[in-house]
Amino acid sequence: MDTYNQFNFGREVYVSLKDLFIGEERVGNGVTAIGGGTETDQYGTTVTSLGQTRARTHVFRSSVTEEIVPLSVTVSQINSSLVGVFVQLNDVEFADNVLGKRYFDPMEDFDTKRAVQSCGGVNYTSINLETSGFSTFKNELLPEGNGTLKAVVNKTFDGASVVLALNAIDDVNLEGERCSLAVAIFSEDFEMVTNNTNLDLPGWTNFAEAGNWVWREKTFDNNGYTEFSTYNSGSPVNIAWLVSPGIDMDAQDDEKLNFSAAQHHLESPANTLEVFISTDFDGTDVLGATWEAVSASLPTQDNSWYEMVDSGLIDISGYTGTLYVAFKVTGSGTDTSLDGAYQIDNFNIFATE
Repeated sequence: MDTYNQFNFGREVYVSLKDLFIGEERVGNGVTAIGGGTETDQYGTTVTSLGQTRARTHVFRSSVTEEIVPLSVTVSQINSSLVGVFVQLNDVEFADNVLGKRYFDPMEDFDTKRAVQSCGGVNYTSINLETSGFSTFKNELLPEGNGTLKAVVNKTFDGASVVLALNAIDDVNLEGERCSLAVAIFSEDFEMVTNNTNLDLPGWTNFAEAGNWVWREKTFDNNGYTEFSTYNSGSPVNIAWLVSPGIDMDAQDDEKLNFSAAQHHLESPANTLEVFISTDFDGTDVLGATWEAVSASLPTQDNSWYEMVDSGLIDISGYTGTLYVAFKVTGSGTDTSLDGAYQIDNFNIFATE
C-alpha cells in the first residue's frame, strides 16, 4: 500500500479506533502501534499489522496539509520520549569514518546506520541515521560538510536503540565547513602535588581572606587534587581563595572552562563554594580585583561525599585580555555545621586555536 502518496507529509489524518488494538509492535521495543489484531508467543503479546482492508475503513485523510515545523534539539537531547517526532539538528556532520560512503551499504540486507555527530565541545556526541534499502536516495553519497539535518526519531527493528530516519534527502543541508574539537590550552590535574601541604603551584594564588587556613595539596588513591576544609581551624569564619594563573584570551577563540569538584561533610548551604572570573587581577591583590560570578554545576549536600561533579563546559569566550579563575570557599572552624570541605580537580581551559 503506497501510503506515502495517500498520506503525504503534513497531511491531517483521522483514525477510527473501534475494533482496533493499541500496543507494542514487538515485545520490549517500546514502540506503540495501532494494529488490526493481536498475537501471543513465548515472549508476550503484540499487535498485528492493520492490513490494507482495515486501513481503508479506519484511516482517513482530511483535505488539510499543514507545514510540519521540526523540533530543534541537540544530539544529546534525543531519547525514547521523542520517538515519532520530527526534529532538526544544527551544527552536525557525518562521522569521519563514513565520509565517501553512501547512505545505504549494498552489503547490508535491510538497513544501514551512519553516525551523525556534533562537536559542540571537547568530545563528539553522535547518533545513527538509519537508511532503508528501499529508500529512493540510498545510493546517494553522504555529504561531507557541516550544517542542519531534519529527521524523524525512530527505533531500530529490535527496539534496542534510538535512531534517526530521513523523510527526504532535501532535509539534509550539510554544506558548511566541518567543525573542530576544542583543545586544552591550559590544564592542571594536580598530579604533582605533595600531600597535606599548603598549595604552592607555579602561577596559582592561594589567599586567606578570613582566618589563616588556605587551600591544601592532597592525594588519595594515586590521584592528586586540591582541597579547602575549615575543620578544626579554630576561626569562627574562614574564607579562602584559590586563583588560577592568567590565561591569554586573545590568542585563540571559543574558550570554555571546565573542572571537577566534590564535597565531603557538607551540612549547610551556607558552607559555600563559589567560582569567579577577573580580567583586572594583578596577580597579588585578590580583594582589589573585580570578580564576576560564574554559573557552574557544583557539588551540594545531595551529592555523595567525594563524588566528583563535572562543572559542564562554561563559555568564557566573551572575555579579552588576561583572565583569571578563582575558587572561593566560605566556612567556619568553630561552627560544626559549616566545617565541610570542597575539592577541585582536573582544571581545564579549552579553546579552538
